[in-house]
Amino acid sequence: MLLRQPPDPYTAMDYLQPILTKNPKHGVAHWYMARCYQAQGHNYSSKGRKVYQKAIKHFQQAIKFDNQKNGHFWYEFGCFYRDAMQNPTEARTCFENSLNQNINLRACLDLAELEVADGNFYRARVLLQQGLALVSITRPEREQRDRLESRIKGIQAQLDD
Repeated sequence: MLLRQPPDPYTAMDYLQPILTKNPKHGVAHWYMARCYQAQGHNYSSKGRKVYQKAIKHFQQAIKFDNQKNGHFWYEFGCFYRDAMQNPTEARTCFENSLNQNINLRACLDLAELEVADGNFYRARVLLQQGLALVSITRPEREQRDRLESRIKGIQAQLDD
């Protein structure tokens, strides 16, 4: 149910709630719950704000109970702030926290894009170089790199101007 595209957040929440009741420290379940609330709050109306506050709470819990500390939950939280909340300042903080846990290409690129938008071209170059220096060993890493290639080229073009 959670992996269906697009997932039905209400049905997914019905599955997640018993998991969180039984194990309130289940980081992945909190992350999925945050994504469900995010899907429900499409616009930032007064109802959307309340739903997004619940999403924020679950993102925070996911990060708190993250066993892997690979930067994924911080990265996703940053995407939430950037896309749903239209808050690049909080997004930047989350992307930085993601990189503090684990240098990863997606966070490097997203943070580089924010830096370019703010005119911080030196910092954007450093982040892009840091992300590109990562060696893609596994097939999913190589596939992710391939999917991100157009964004990489876009950032490089902006930095070359």
